[in-house]
Amino acid sequence: MSKNQETFKPMELTYHQEGEFLTPDIKPLTPPSQEIGRYGYLRNQYLKEFKPDLLMELIFDDKINEHLVEVDQAA
Repeated sequence: MSKNQETFKPMELTYHQEGEFLTPDIKPLTPPSQEIGRYGYLRNQYLKEFKPDLLMELIFDDKINEHLVEVDQAA
């Protein structure tokens, strides 16, 4: 197995009927509990450029804002 196959986690979605179509039940990302400052913004830029896989994982797990606030507070 390759590394990608080992770490792949299928999304578990539920659906509801809208007319003839099934629509996924998704919720919007939670807004940050605190404002993201300069270092949180810089961390986001770093993740975009050098660690896009980690960025996508944080976004899909709805932990990106929490992570950026933590980085900003630590700096």
